[in-house]
Amino acid sequence: MLIQRVGRDITARIAGEDALVEARSRAEAANEAKSRFLATVSHEFRTPLNGILGMADLLADTGPDAEQTTYIEALRTSGEALLALVDDILDFAKVEAGKLELVEEPFDLVQLVETVAELVAPRAQAKGIELAAHHPGQRFLSRPLLIGDAVSVEAYG
Repeated sequence: MLIQRVGRDITARIAGEDALVEARSRAEAANEAKSRFLATVSHEFRTPLNGILGMADLLADTGPDAEQTTYIEALRTSGEALLALVDDILDFAKVEAGKLELVEEPFDLVQLVETVAELVAPRAQAKGIELAAHHPGQRFLSRPLLIGDAVSVEAYG
């Protein structure tokens, strides 16, 4: 009778699999910590930002002149834009947690473009850049942050 045994040392393979399981566990924990951090920071930004917007409302009730009203509206618009960014950060955290519900809502594109132009116009004017919003039949594909970044670019030539 002949007995034959064949064996392989799989210690390295098992150690590699264990390392992958550990690395995945650490990555998932880090991702969860990041999501919690984003949610916490976003909520912490919202409180003072809502205070600023509330103060702008109170200031508007004091009977400002036309120029002051323009400044108050710019303050509100900037605050609301920042609040929207904070909401986007919260949404990002919700996406990662699998808890985001998408909602389709109508909006006025012309008003959006005009609002963004008004928001960025003072910075553009300070750099000698004329900023105009033209809308008949045009499609707009930009966000305030992108337009603001474009205004921040120094003019050469």
